[in-house]
Amino acid sequence: MKNKVLVFWKKYSYLIMLSNLLIGLIHPMVALIFTICMMGPAVVGFFTGRFWCGSICPIGNFFDKVTIKTSRGHKVPKIFKSTFLKIIIAITMIIMFIYDMKSAWGNGNRVGFIYFEMIMESIIIGTLLSLLYNHRVWCHFCPMGSMGSLMAKFSKNKKVLEVSADCINCGKCSDNCPMGVSPSDFKDNKINSPDCIQCRKCVYECPQKSISYDRTKFKNNFLVNEKLTIKPKKNSVVVNTFEENMVISIIFTLPIIILSMNMFSSHLLSTTASLAKIAITKLILTSIVMLSIIDFLQLGLTSLFKGHPNRYSVIATGIISWYAYQVLVVYLVLTVNPAFTYNINLSTLAIIITCINIIRYLKVKRN
Repeated sequence: MKNKVLVFWKKYSYLIMLSNLLIGLIHPMVALIFTICMMGPAVVGFFTGRFWCGSICPIGNFFDKVTIKTSRGHKVPKIFKSTFLKIIIAITMIIMFIYDMKSAWGNGNRVGFIYFEMIMESIIIGTLLSLLYNHRVWCHFCPMGSMGSLMAKFSKNKKVLEVSADCINCGKCSDNCPMGVSPSDFKDNKINSPDCIQCRKCVYECPQKSISYDRTKFKNNFLVNEKLTIKPKKNSVVVNTFEENMVISIIFTLPIIILSMNMFSSHLLSTTASLAKIAITKLILTSIVMLSIIDFLQLGLTSLFKGHPNRYSVIATGIISWYAYQVLVVYLVLTVNPAFTYNINLSTLAIIITCINIIRYLKVKRN
């Protein structure tokens, strides 16, 4: 019975999540159910590590069922796995959450909308990153997943995957791990990597059946119903710098968009649906502006990185552009009518930059 429930949840939880998000646009208090997604990883993590992330999390299941179909299957860069990035993102999310909760406290609809925002941010960022790498990129630095890993360290009796001495180092487990973990590195030991989400795909693929749960062999890996190989697709091309700029620009500007939405638009809009619309609109407009800023700045900075665009130059220019954009936002806040000025300036910039990028694209296509 337990297995059947888990299988059902694994298959359909993302649909339940999406339906709740749609209802949440009309009745924001419905989104309060996502409190479970914030508490679950920490509670479950204490007993079973990141089992929540691999089998229960509806966002993770959305990535497994939907974004995997458009994912490139490229390996995730080390920067997304770094502890420093996890700490920065966790602190940023906590500050934003406290700031929003402080202003919304006492209003059930606004509190619900905060949870709605957080889930949407996770889905949007995770989906966009999956277009460049594999479908589980977000899970490397998800604040809730990091909390689950932290709680697991305090538990001495947690259940974890183990690799027996029968391992032949064939590499099939690492090729099929959506988190880039190599179980063979933990031969004759427990897999204690903080990135292991216990999805059991390595168990499914192991020809020697040398991976187990507390030395208990799996007779039927009931949560894995498809094969998955994390390798570049045959017809995939080299990751385009233009696409990377778009993703990074969205990631860097998303917190500013949420804050500006609360500061500039809350008093102008009466419904939560309107708030969602203005948030999405500002996200698109700001991303276009940031994309162009990063793209242009990169032309002058790539000489510092071996003379050609790469991930490091994209990240460096992204950070510089982010601070430049903050200065722009502060300037707009100090104007007479910040909400009107912000939207007009941003829309004008977006239209101009879009036209420039279309012309550039047509020229490249002709050549």
